Amino acid sequence: MSQRILADGRPIGYMVRDELGWSFLAGDETQEYVDDPANLALTALAEVVAREPAVEPHLNAPVGTALVRTPTGFAVESGPAPA
Repeated sequence: MSQRILADGRPIGYMVRDELGWSFLAGDETQEYVDDPANLALTALAEVVAREPAVEPHLNAPVGTALVRTPTGFAVESGPAPA
């Protein structure tokens, strides 16, 4: 999880699932920012859900799914590549 969320109190704006699990970002981080390990933290999913309950329905989405915050919740921005 980005420190923009944890330390700065920003809401989750973008979430993506890869082979290692979920990444949660505010959505305004630069590539340089996310390349610095000090700006990211491992966070238990229970803590993520407690902070942002709207992510919970999406946690079983397949690897390759990316979701973006909309005014009504989260919407799929991209999905896994077809087999």
